[in-house]
Amino acid sequence: MGAVSSHASTRIFTDGVNYLRERTVMVKEALEAWLSGLELALDQKILARICLALADDFDAKANTSTAAELRKTYLELKRSIGETGQHDPLEALLKR
Repeated sequence: MGAVSSHASTRIFTDGVNYLRERTVMVKEALEAWLSGLELALDQKILARICLALADDFDAKANTSTAAELRKTYLELKRSIGETGQHDPLEALLKR
């Protein structure tokens, strides 16, 4: 068996990046849908805006460090509104 050509390697990498982009575009949309049904206090609105900014960055770049910060901020927001063990729109999208 021969080595994979550089063209094939590039294609595999590009397909993987495109798959991640298509899949992660949903993070910000999922957050916006979840937030639209909530009445938030000022501190919660700040956390929500941080979540949306991180989600936007994650959708664009799909960095794992951004995903970790987004997850941490999202969980803090969720705790602040008293939700525990309920719907988590990010769970499937942010699993490694």
